[in-house]
Amino acid sequence: MQILLLRLEHGAHAADPEAAQQPERAEPFGEVAQGVRLEGTEQAHPAAAFEPAFEHRPMRGVPVEERSQRGWARIVGRQRLRQQVLDVGAFGHPRHHNEARPLRQRVPQRRLDARREVACVLPRRGFLRERDPFATSARYGLAPRRSSMRILPALVVVQTVLLVVLVALWSQRASATAPPATGPTSASREPAEAGAVTGSLEALAQAPASERQRATTRAPAPAATANLVLQGRFLGVDPPPHPDNVRLTMRRTGQYCSGSASAVGSYAIASLTPGVWQLQCTIPGYRRLDVTHTLDDAPVQRLDLQFEKAQTLTVWATTTDGKRLAHVLGHRISGLHVTAAPQPFVGDFEPSAHGSLGDFGIGRYRKKEDLNPKADPTEPDGTLELDAAPPAYAALLLRHQVLAQQAIEPGQTELRFVVDLAGVLARFPMLRVRVLGPDGKPAEARVSVNNAMGMMSGRPTEADGTIVLEQVQPGMGTVQINTKDGEHWESRVTIQPGIDVDLGDVTLTERAELRGRAVDQHGAPVAVSVEWTALDTWRPPHPLLDNRSTQSDGDGAFQLWNAGRRRYTVLARTGEDHVGFAIVDGTIATAEPFRITVHPTRRLHVDGTAAGARCVVIADQQGRPLAVRRCERAWPQQTFPLPDGEYQFVVYDGNGVERHRERLVVAGLDLTKVLP
Repeated sequence: MQILLLRLEHGAHAADPEAAQQPERAEPFGEVAQGVRLEGTEQAHPAAAFEPAFEHRPMRGVPVEERSQRGWARIVGRQRLRQQVLDVGAFGHPRHHNEARPLRQRVPQRRLDARREVACVLPRRGFLRERDPFATSARYGLAPRRSSMRILPALVVVQTVLLVVLVALWSQRASATAPPATGPTSASREPAEAGAVTGSLEALAQAPASERQRATTRAPAPAATANLVLQGRFLGVDPPPHPDNVRLTMRRTGQYCSGSASAVGSYAIASLTPGVWQLQCTIPGYRRLDVTHTLDDAPVQRLDLQFEKAQTLTVWATTTDGKRLAHVLGHRISGLHVTAAPQPFVGDFEPSAHGSLGDFGIGRYRKKEDLNPKADPTEPDGTLELDAAPPAYAALLLRHQVLAQQAIEPGQTELRFVVDLAGVLARFPMLRVRVLGPDGKPAEARVSVNNAMGMMSGRPTEADGTIVLEQVQPGMGTVQINTKDGEHWESRVTIQPGIDVDLGDVTLTERAELRGRAVDQHGAPVAVSVEWTALDTWRPPHPLLDNRSTQSDGDGAFQLWNAGRRRYTVLARTGEDHVGFAIVDGTIATAEPFRITVHPTRRLHVDGTAAGARCVVIADQQGRPLAVRRCERAWPQQTFPLPDGEYQFVVYDGNGVERHRERLVVAGLDLTKVLP
């Protein structure tokens, strides 16, 4: 196909109404005025009405900018003049307009100026027809119609207004009919209540007046709800940091906001409220900045951040024979970390549920992103940036274990750890367990150990039901036992360095069909996310299981998959706004589903900054765990969403020793606890 460009001046042909009403002329291809000849015939085509004459020009040669500026329309010619109008948009991409409509009903091209340009794609054999959309509309008595896309913004505005009105009406109705306040108790067999978690506002009403007064004065509700913006510049940073390398946060009790940086060295943080905030910002190569800042009521406020250069040390971690430690450890590489402190390190830290203890103290370790363990061992493993001037001490950690440490002097630029590989591998103990079936006989099962750094490949048990897993990484992990027809058993364990673990006999139960239904405080079904943990397999200071979850359907129905004949603590939630707890007795064979009711929540903020590693347990009045959080050195603050009711607040140290226990009452207000 050939592409011809027709330029129509705002002249006789375009403005003459008589010419517009004449029938279309179909002429064979031929010689055009001014001596231009087209392929296919010797007959000349009358071109007096077009000024200038035909200009032979391929469409590929037409720049996109020119098409977008002048408003191109493409008319694709096929045999017997079956054509299709294409409207080229602002970016030069063709948009099909009413492709299946006949010519009389097609929407004409938009925004053609007086000097219109029409590109015709013609077959090698056929006829040339004048296809001016405006002339065609006048010829058939049709007015040019606007594109239907122009009414979409108006429709969107109307729908938005209607939606806002409906939400306002719904809010007024909800406030006019306040729901009854009930506690976190909501596991029940339908239709009768059974196995419920006790605790409600009725218990609070029976509490002494002094207790009620403390519950309502410890954490007043925030008075300000303004949406403030804090902005400023990074001073002392040259050149400006890449936005992806900036970590900027603002925190205060119960609130957390993150900021965004620009390529020119400025930042902004939105969704703030008046009050005192803790600002923290880290930029590679500079000391971490911690600022306490008070915001007033101004909608936009400014705070410039002044940075200082950090002392940066290049880190190597090798074995005594010169090999790279990360390469020798293989899949355990993700647990290596470097930290710094003003004083020497004494012994190992408390076991962690995470892959590493994270950045704490006065140093920040940045692992080399493109590290290849098989590369030359002379290549560094990462860098350590100090937030305070030496003297200081640096330690090489494998999760919570201190493998080596050394002092840092002022002006020092390198940090080389040399570790005895045999001593490191001696820290990895073995784990033994014997699996029995419901009949008490050895069972065929597959046992694996999973931790925050990955899963140790599972292995089948021996004929006597026993299995021994070697070189299990120290720290907190999850032992998983899976059988073909029985339950899937899971339990959190703590592996101490160099100490073998014997779990003894684990007796599996039959698989139970535990089904439930989630409803709101009005009894209507609600979609929730569900997690469950067997009570007889949980021990402090471990968190509850979070790797087994399910979703409810539209009717609020769900099933605890691969559960056994055990008692479970069940958590159902819709985000963090509505939460429900239940204690489900799976030892009773029944086809009735249990019911769990989700309620609006308050916030319990826990601060363990000064306490070290702690395990916080929220239990019901019988001491059964409902929610568990761990406060560790790099993550010392945690938040519990809790419905109104009465609970037990229990604190364990990093080794599972109980440190504190008290009665907790949640009644309409957020609370804050500082851990001992």
